[in-house]
Amino acid sequence: MPAVHHGEVLAVPDLAVDTDRWPEFAAVARDLGYRAILAVPMVLDGRTIGGLNVLYSQPTDFDRDDHRLGALLGALAVLELTQETGDQRADRLAERTLGLLNDRVHAGQATGFVAGTLDVSPARARGLLDDYSRLHAIPLRELARRITDGTLHPVELTETDAIETE
Repeated sequence: MPAVHHGEVLAVPDLAVDTDRWPEFAAVARDLGYRAILAVPMVLDGRTIGGLNVLYSQPTDFDRDDHRLGALLGALAVLELTQETGDQRADRLAERTLGLLNDRVHAGQATGFVAGTLDVSPARARGLLDDYSRLHAIPLRELARRITDGTLHPVELTETDAIETE
């Protein structure tokens, strides 16, 4: 991803049009309801240590201000994640980032499991997870664990639909 490799903000205004850059990612993102992305480098001590992707549900014409705001968001994310000082802070940030990435992967696995079990789209499955998480005040990472370890069956997520429509 150029945001990480080159330390530059990268904007893709419409993932349905720009399919050559990341064909697999673009297809999955579109399936999940995303249409545009702003990829922002996360910089610490002058070196790029990761990237922050801001996804949009509609095609978006990014301008210079969007790039600046994206860069600011990336800087704020690094600042928030690195409240400590010292030589090892980049390593600690990498550890936290990997932990967050692991949570995202786990949520993706749960989304796929729910979609396959209930025969719904990935976007609908993620919506069910988000709704259940919010309604029951369960962190998404915990809900994903319950789904993937079998503690909670995906059909229980559909109970949220019945509650919200009453």
